[in-house]
Amino acid sequence: MLEFMNKKTLYIHIGCEKTGTTSIQSVLADNRGTLMQQGVLYPEIGKLKFAQLLLPAALQPLINSNKPRADYYPGNEFLDTDTVWNDFINLARNNADKNIIISAEHFSSRVNGAGLQYMKNRLSELSALFNVRIITYLRRQDKFMESTYSTIIKAGGKIGFDSFYETHIGLQERYDFSLLLERWSNAFGKSAMIVRDYETEVKSKGLLYSFFEITGIEGRSLSLENENENVSWPASIIELARLCNTPRLSTILGNQRVTFLDAITKSLQTEERKKVYRFNAAQRQAILDRYQESNKRVEQEYFDGSPLFSELATSEAQQNTTLSNEISISKMDIVELFSHFYSANKENFN
Repeated sequence: MLEFMNKKTLYIHIGCEKTGTTSIQSVLADNRGTLMQQGVLYPEIGKLKFAQLLLPAALQPLINSNKPRADYYPGNEFLDTDTVWNDFINLARNNADKNIIISAEHFSSRVNGAGLQYMKNRLSELSALFNVRIITYLRRQDKFMESTYSTIIKAGGKIGFDSFYETHIGLQERYDFSLLLERWSNAFGKSAMIVRDYETEVKSKGLLYSFFEITGIEGRSLSLENENENVSWPASIIELARLCNTPRLSTILGNQRVTFLDAITKSLQTEERKKVYRFNAAQRQAILDRYQESNKRVEQEYFDGSPLFSELATSEAQQNTTLSNEISISKMDIVELFSHFYSANKENFN
């Protein structure tokens, strides 16, 4: 009994994607020393020091033998699953006096089947030392999709918004939260699941303090400023990015493409930056209808029957009528964007 009471907690933050994971990861990475003083280890694992993406990436050969490399993890080498997870298990054993936090959104979007079973088996080796808790933030599916579109274009995609909608509305594996939570609760037990409504947590506590509350972190002693937070691109920049993603321009911009477009975004006025892609009313309702039953099951399982997501606000509905059609970008629009950029950065051109 004493051994059980003395166990620490291994928190595995699995996302979902587009719920502020980069902000959480960046603050944890920037405050590793302070967290250690609080008895919390946020380990450096793999090439990406701000998050532990190596762990889900190493499961890729088990998930899809035809595609054994994870496209979200840098480098060309093939990862040996056992070697990566042996290293992590040993690291955890050597730090059994601390709570450990692992954060990688690709756990929720890319790990299932054999990968999740492997993960369950390996973590069972730590059962005498740690209680495992799975942290998940959920975002209403239409907002999740809208934010996903920006990510696809940032990554080099050229798909139009309406075409994206047709492709993504049926991606049940990504947007059906009942299926997601069922997979993870079957592996680790419902009592291990910590599920939060992203929008509600942001409005009531702030995302970071919501996460600190879950993990027992004293947030007031941390530095919360970081430079790694994703910049949200408005519709005009998304369209400019699609143009920059063509082979001719992407070759010229190279790995400076995102930095360049982020800089243009930061040069825009606040109101212009708010003009983001939105689904039209019919598209939005179709998305909400498709996942209504799934969301109801999540409400019953994890929210005591209370509504999971906020209702569609009047301002959102009105905005849909003005930003419902695909936005095109003209030569004059491009000139205007570059004018804003030059005005904000003209000292760099002298």
